[in-house]
Amino acid sequence: MLAGCAATGEKPDANAAVDRLIQPLSQEQVDAALRAPELAQAVTYRAERKFDDMVAVLRASAGHDNPVAELQLAQLYARGEAVPRNEGQAERWLRKAAEQGMGEAQVTLAERYFAGQGGNQDALQGWHWLRIAEAQDRPAIWAMIGEVYLNGVVPVAADRAENVPAASPVVARAPDAVAALYYFQRAADADSEEGELALCLFYMQSRDGRAAAVQKGQPWCDRAAARGNMEVGKYTTVRAKLPDGPPQPGDGGPVLVILEAMGQGAMTLAYVALYILANSPDLLNGI
Repeated sequence: MLAGCAATGEKPDANAAVDRLIQPLSQEQVDAALRAPELAQAVTYRAERKFDDMVAVLRASAGHDNPVAELQLAQLYARGEAVPRNEGQAERWLRKAAEQGMGEAQVTLAERYFAGQGGNQDALQGWHWLRIAEAQDRPAIWAMIGEVYLNGVVPVAADRAENVPAASPVVARAPDAVAALYYFQRAADADSEEGELALCLFYMQSRDGRAAAVQKGQPWCDRAAARGNMEVGKYTTVRAKLPDGPPQPGDGGPVLVILEAMGQGAMTLAYVALYILANSPDLLNGI
């Protein structure tokens, strides 16, 4: 997964200007968006496999500028789930959520441009949205930013033309373990489970300096496991605290139905679904 673990953990250079017109959403603002009754209804419709109704309430919520609903619509269009796959619609809703300050959307936009999803690799746009996301003050977003650096970023050519031909070759992405480690560490130090998990995997899946990596990663694996995180099962020394195994598809329940269909953006959708269910006891009755 990684070329090595020689990263220093120092903050990466951030010379690109951040668009100051886009103000990051606070955790409180995201929580308020998550509590919208339309989103709770969407979870119920998804569990009942009433996909047209689910999309309708998400569109209604997005029409009221709910960035979480906009992000979920973008993910549905990107995957072609419940709606025909449409990259244009996916980017439209993703950009709208990003412009409202939704960090998950900003990071996803950066990833799309670096990866060339939708046939459009654009390093300048990738860096633009990544720098905006870096102004976020939410640990979960820092962990997502670290993943983008770990997956690799694209250099910007000094002589880049304003309009790059559609047939331009895709530029290879260059992983930046130093920047990834900085953001993973920052998230973990803020008591974020996403950060703890990312650090655990960063060290445990490294190829170089195995003994040293295990020594550094073990505490983070154990901390994530103590929270009940199932992804660290083979790396933790506190395995007994974990559930016996991940739930299997078909076991029932709104969260499991959503988890069965998750693709890119899984972290966000899981957070949305679990948050809504945890704060909507009526939805859990009779499951």
